[in-house]
Amino acid sequence: RSLNQEWREKSESTDVLSFPTHNFVAPEKFDAEAKRMFRFQKHLGELMIAPVFVQRQCDSDKEDYKEMMSTEEGRIEFQEELDSDNGVNRAMATAFTLHERTPLLLIHGLLHLLGYDHETEEEWQAMTDRENEVMKKFNKQWEKVCNSEGKSHIV
Repeated sequence: RSLNQEWREKSESTDVLSFPTHNFVAPEKFDAEAKRMFRFQKHLGELMIAPVFVQRQCDSDKEDYKEMMSTEEGRIEFQEELDSDNGVNRAMATAFTLHERTPLLLIHGLLHLLGYDHETEEEWQAMTDRENEVMKKFNKQWEKVCNSEGKSHIV
């Protein structure tokens, strides 16, 4: 919460914070200074995940999910919410453990390090579209690993 207040001026807890090293003119497009620097410094920035907060979110979301799934009306409402969401948020709707959510938060945070944001509807759409692309690629790789180990994928 204190880092979110200090860096984003938001007095609330958050699951992931990104601290990009470079400036962008558009998502995945460095500004001129960053292009010069990136030739020498291959560092996008830093990510911080708040595991205690994420676990609290998981527990709360799991309880909400159980409650919604207990009635037909709740199941319909949940499906409508799921259908209206996209990207990592949609994937987290049924990811109830820290282990399941961490890769999703890493994808989200990495995209912030690459210049994506979600302050406007247009930015949100671009970011969630890219999250979906990354998750699909991640899933293909994850399935290969899991199939060789006899496990199922998490995203």
